[in-house]
Amino acid sequence: MKNYSIIVFILLAGVTALAGMTFEDIDVWVGQGQNEAALVVDWNDGESELVKVWGYRWDGTATGEDMLMAVCQADTQLYVMGVYDQGLDGIGFGGIGYDKDVDGFDITRTDSDSDFDSNGYMQVAEDVEFDGWTADDADDIWSSGWFSDGFWGYYGIDTGNTWQYPGAGASARELQNGS
Repeated sequence: MKNYSIIVFILLAGVTALAGMTFEDIDVWVGQGQNEAALVVDWNDGESELVKVWGYRWDGTATGEDMLMAVCQADTQLYVMGVYDQGLDGIGFGGIGYDKDVDGFDITRTDSDSDFDSNGYMQVAEDVEFDGWTADDADDIWSSGWFSDGFWGYYGIDTGNTWQYPGAGASARELQNGS
């Protein structure tokens, strides 16, 4: 049985119910504005208990993709692999990694090397599979996949503290203040 990683965009009530924390407990904030949301990344890989939480602030409208990309750009230890245009959902995110020991980060697959940009993001072609990538440094954490290695799920919590798959990807879902 595979463990599946989760990208979680949650309401404050969900954070409180899950971890006993509030927005005031978030140490790392990205962006500026009156609206606030939390990004929780849980690798859930059976090897690491690493769960990271970032706060995101913005004015106007923002999507889950906007938040993830802003956090990736601001946190030099976070790395994201994505592929453009997955239909109505926009970008498909297939891999997320974290440089735990701050000594550099890279991933490989038997037929390919990674090419992260200076913001920690790697866009791959639509025909590149997310499965089979591994972190080069055993001290780092990386999880990717689409078919055989699991996949990244995108979930939110409703006002009743019930986890839900929102039916739209990170590019298509507009963030709400307090999410």
